[in-house]
Amino acid sequence: MRVVYSPHLKDRIKIRNFNENDPRVIFYRADKKYFDTLQNSNISIKNLIYNGAKQQLMIAFIYDKISNSVIIKTIHVESNQEIINRLKIGRYIKR
Repeated sequence: MRVVYSPHLKDRIKIRNFNENDPRVIFYRADKKYFDTLQNSNISIKNLIYNGAKQQLMIAFIYDKISNSVIIKTIHVESNQEIINRLKIGRYIKR
């Protein structure tokens, strides 16, 4: 399966100074996996070093069955509290 970076993700990597490989690492080696019912996207989260500290980095992605690829849409830091809140309200579902 091919991993594709969306134009939005490429912008986020540059603007937020993420390592270019971070989205791929998170996709293949996630610590936590959810489904975002609001955005209809898969969510993977991994603890990685970002801005000199270990932080939970989140990617949102979709599967494109036609092209047999994964399209990673975005990346950002996500706190434990944000995850807990999204689970409580049903936005995130564990996968």
